[in-house]
Amino acid sequence: MDYATALQGFFQLVKATTPIEAVVNARSARRLRDAAEPIAMHAVWCRLTNERLAELGLNFLTSYVWWYCTSFEKTIWLFKRYYR
Repeated sequence: MDYATALQGFFQLVKATTPIEAVVNARSARRLRDAAEPIAMHAVWCRLTNERLAELGLNFLTSYVWWYCTSFEKTIWLFKRYYR
């Protein structure tokens, strides 16, 4: 899946619907996640980043999975280090 295909698949306009209950009555942790998500995912959705990753042989999906796994690995490393 290349970047253009990902944009077509994930960025479709939808009609406004009733707000999701989990978002409307969100606790502070959910609100923090919703606020941080666009910043955290900027590198994944940036066209320039995807062009550079394509030069390295990574398409949109493989670069997303690679980014997610490395972030998760760092989280596990920090958890093991500080919470023994």
